[in-house]
Amino acid sequence: MHAKRERGWFDTAERGWWSRAMTSPERRLRELNIELPGLLPAAGAYVAAKRHNDVVHLSGHGPLALDRLPRNTGEPYTVDAVLGALIQGKVGSDLSLEEGKDAARSVGLLLLATLRDELGSLDEVRSVLKVFGMVNCTPDFMGAAAVIDGCSELLLDVFGEEVGRHARSAPGVAVLPFNVPVVIEMIVATDPPPPSHR
Repeated sequence: MHAKRERGWFDTAERGWWSRAMTSPERRLRELNIELPGLLPAAGAYVAAKRHNDVVHLSGHGPLALDRLPRNTGEPYTVDAVLGALIQGKVGSDLSLEEGKDAARSVGLLLLATLRDELGSLDEVRSVLKVFGMVNCTPDFMGAAAVIDGCSELLLDVFGEEVGRHARSAPGVAVLPFNVPVVIEMIVATDPPPPSHR
């Protein structure tokens, strides 16, 4: 007869090795003194996040000057609040590379806020699969990839190397809605949701 096994490592094995070995993203936010912004209002015939089984697609988010937004109450910002905080301009003429990179980081924070709202906790993320970032820039600007690093580096800081390192595309484009400098989409893998959410 086998002795009764005490609860421990094997009881959480189905949640994956990362649940034991990786730093909690929610804890990392606190360690980095990062407070996520509130949610963006719907601005068209789409949803901010779409989940299917263990994959979540996040719609394109634009950059906001987060210090110009009202306090996060847990409710989506008003359209007027968002429009008043929009970061606008073309990288390479109106904005420098570093200003574009800062704008991309603000988008990363907004994406994380949307993702947390969808999942309940960023600790549910198992892998950041893909980031697609478009940079509104002049024809001779060659630093689009460096601009989107502002978002990518944030994701690495929050999720760590194993979970946060992702595939990516970062093209420069002639124009983006509202003349914002960047728009970024993201795809992540999570634990499979309960059957009712699939």
